Amino acid sequence: MKRSIILYLSICSVGFIVFSCSKEEEPIPIPINEPNNIVLVNIQDSLNNNVPITDLLTQFPVDSLFGKTYQGGLIFYITTFNNFGLIVAPYDQGYKPWENPLNWTPTGANLSYPGGGQMNTTTIVNILGAGDYAAYLCDTLTINGYSDWYLPNTNEFKSMFDNLFIKNIGNFTDGTIYWTSLEYNNGNAYVSNIGTGHGQSSKGKDSHKHVRAARIFNF
Repeated sequence: MKRSIILYLSICSVGFIVFSCSKEEEPIPIPINEPNNIVLVNIQDSLNNNVPITDLLTQFPVDSLFGKTYQGGLIFYITTFNNFGLIVAPYDQGYKPWENPLNWTPTGANLSYPGGGQMNTTTIVNILGAGDYAAYLCDTLTINGYSDWYLPNTNEFKSMFDNLFIKNIGNFTDGTIYWTSLEYNNGNAYVSNIGTGHGQSSKGKDSHKHVRAARIFNF
């Protein structure tokens, strides 16, 4: 049986820092309950043990959390302005049209800010109803117990490029074309080439493109 050594250090009477050390593993700090006394070095272990994002951000820069597994997917965007982040599914969900069948239906899905893809998806599904198309696939998706996924917009795909793709994270293939939730006009919607991260173009809503879902988390 592996033997562990527990070391206690008193810090100016404000609490204790506890380290778990082993002869077989690198030391893994254990968080304590006293405020402002959490000492951690492995971000993924911390997330796995439900250490609050706000606590981690007092010790690490925002971009150190990008690509980490959390709440069903991979973190690719965080803002401390209103304390929310975005997670992308760890794999593609399918190859679908934007609208099926194509009825040249205007949806008004035009939000391009981070997090706006969620409202776009809700708008699209409310207007088009149930069917075999990209937004509905994301809206009805469940991954790792989470069922609040949506079809990302163009800027959200740009963040995936900046914070995941160029670091070879996310199981993306260079040159893959994804549907976004941003409508161009009645018969077309924007797509994103994950290999460029910018210069999105529009395609006919009845054409088939890859689908990758995202979701919002709050902290």
